[in-house]
Amino acid sequence: TGVVEAKQNRDVMTLDIPNAFVQTSVPQDGDKIVMKIRGTLVNILCAIFPEVYEPYVTYEGKHKVLYVLMLKALFGMMVASILYYK
Repeated sequence: TGVVEAKQNRDVMTLDIPNAFVQTSVPQDGDKIVMKIRGTLVNILCAIFPEVYEPYVTYEGKHKVLYVLMLKALFGMMVASILYYK
């Protein structure tokens, strides 16, 4: 942690790899990662590519929902860091 390094007078370096998670593929031979999209984003996706997304829109009550299979890791996914590390 930063406090320990500072107290021990250590040098610290950080590194950021641009789009690291976007470049990381999700293996398709094991567990699948499905993302649930709802609200305004469903409407935007359907407006941009109706032939791609509209056939897969479902409703939960009055709300449009779209379930997508993840092919690439996404920042914030619990498994994204592990996939990138591997």
